Amino acid sequence: MAGDIFWRKRDRADLTNWQLAKLRAFLANRVLPFSEFYRKRFEQAGVRPDSLRELKDLMRLPLMSKADIVPDAENPDRYRQIILQPTEQQLKESLTLGDKAAMLWRKLGHGQSFRDQLYDDFLPVHLTYTTGRSAMVTPVVYTKRDVDILKLAAKRIFALSGISRGKDTGVSVFPFAPHLAFWQVVFCGLESGLLVISTGGGRSMGSQAILRLLDRLQPTLIIGTPGYVYHLVQQAKALGMKLPKLHTVALGAERVNEAYRAKLKEHLADLDAPKVNVLATYGLTEAKKAWIQCEEGGRYITYPDVELFEVVDPATGEQVAEGEPGEIVLTMLDGSGSVFVRYRTGDLVTEGIVYEHCDTIGRVAPMVGADIRRASEIRKVKDTLLDLNELHLMLQGMPEILEWQVELRKRDDDPFGLDEMWLKLALREGVDPEFMERRINDEMHNRYELHFDRFLFYSREDIAKLLKLDDAPKELRIVDNRSG
Repeated sequence: MAGDIFWRKRDRADLTNWQLAKLRAFLANRVLPFSEFYRKRFEQAGVRPDSLRELKDLMRLPLMSKADIVPDAENPDRYRQIILQPTEQQLKESLTLGDKAAMLWRKLGHGQSFRDQLYDDFLPVHLTYTTGRSAMVTPVVYTKRDVDILKLAAKRIFALSGISRGKDTGVSVFPFAPHLAFWQVVFCGLESGLLVISTGGGRSMGSQAILRLLDRLQPTLIIGTPGYVYHLVQQAKALGMKLPKLHTVALGAERVNEAYRAKLKEHLADLDAPKVNVLATYGLTEAKKAWIQCEEGGRYITYPDVELFEVVDPATGEQVAEGEPGEIVLTMLDGSGSVFVRYRTGDLVTEGIVYEHCDTIGRVAPMVGADIRRASEIRKVKDTLLDLNELHLMLQGMPEILEWQVELRKRDDDPFGLDEMWLKLALREGVDPEFMERRINDEMHNRYELHFDRFLFYSREDIAKLLKLDDAPKELRIVDNRSG
């Protein structure tokens, strides 16, 4: 990828100094002049962009969270306050000599008028939406400048995963939706110049039609959510299909663990695909882009030219040491539309940001560990804090289980009654259900001093319907039906 600054070699100190210089310029020339929201926050904190000389200086800036932007009935337009929408007068006052020279060059060299250049930078052209549990979804606004960054990330993702033009074809089974995962994959194909067919997933094309497509096309790459890809692979295996050309599976929108990867690869081997590289991606709607692992099971390679990550103690908001666990905080270094500065993502990472040499790209890069979970997945169940991420890992790691779903509910559907946990299972042929009940509840007691109140057993096909693998944007792996 000649000309892409992402591949340029820098040492550790030069890389962070470069990022901080980009941040100072971005804040001074882009964010503060055009955003009353950020201007007030910086004034209240007594911080000027030129005072940010070290990474620890970022702690002087206030943290923000989804609560600052999520719409509600009283303020449905709250998300707009972080969108850069300069007036003509603000533009005249804020453009630096360098900005004016660059705009003149674009006009003379490329014939693009000043008005069109400003439209590229500030006119909304695209929206994606968060998929959280808030009452109202939160739009994230893109300008053409942001879409160009999304395209750049797309090229980098395929380059990092070894996907190349002329030898690879892909099938995406992400659902059609105004979500980052779908659009990132679309641009991965278009920007890299290779065939990637977007099927829309089960609820659009249907699993049987997708299986027929896989059988005819024989792709080298499959992209989708872990649950739905696993479902397709199991169905392909049951039909006796073979996919000998498949060498890469890229997964997004949900957490991927080693137990899942091992199970998936076991089934893929039965499809004559014994050496598939299973890579996870980390996508963040607010960042307007996604990242991919540097290697199977490795860290995510981030893009130091367009964002800066910190990891903070989720309780205190203080930065933690490099590589230590904590909550991921995002700060943009480029872009427009919706802009996020020191944004608490709610994502907890076991191995925080490190600036180390990566053999995959041959240089020092800021990387974040792959073990990332949502803070919102820690729930109180039966007066005990239960990490649903860890519960997911426990059940996914049991080879006897084909599919599963956990339902949290109230006893007798009484909203004031006691909590109950039901576990719905599809087991491998020959596995004793009573044995699995005892084994799972013993493990639950040892880990959490909890137990499942009821076990329900289904066929793999019926569990797939409960998970809505053919219908929902994300699998319904853990369903909280408590109304109290």
